Amino acid sequence: MEPRILIADDEKSILDTLSDFMKDQGYRADLAETVDSALALMQTNRYEIPEEEIARILRTVGTRIDQLFGMQKGYEEIIERQSEALEKIEGYADHLKEGIPKESPYHALIQRIIEQSRSPGLTGNP
Repeated sequence: MEPRILIADDEKSILDTLSDFMKDQGYRADLAETVDSALALMQTNRYEIPEEEIARILRTVGTRIDQLFGMQKGYEEIIERQSEALEKIEGYADHLKEGIPKESPYHALIQRIIEQSRSPGLTGNP
């Protein structure tokens, strides 16, 4: 019989990731997205894990979390560079637009480029 472990977090993606990890470690994971659901599970189930096993799990999870945060930092740097590049494009486009007559189709094209460079999806901003 697999030992049970309770995992509580308000983010489903974290629950799913930790659940998969704990299943790989040989545990049956009960998941709770709220404090109330965690307390209810604690009243109906028994969770006992030896301290040395908890320490081993935390060391393993900690190493993997460090790796994930390292990847996240890399993505944040990419988004920051992308945002800086888009700001430069916007500046160049503004400068170009000044020298083009408003009735020119190029003026409208440059305006669209400026608007798209400000689009939240491109910069990673909400």
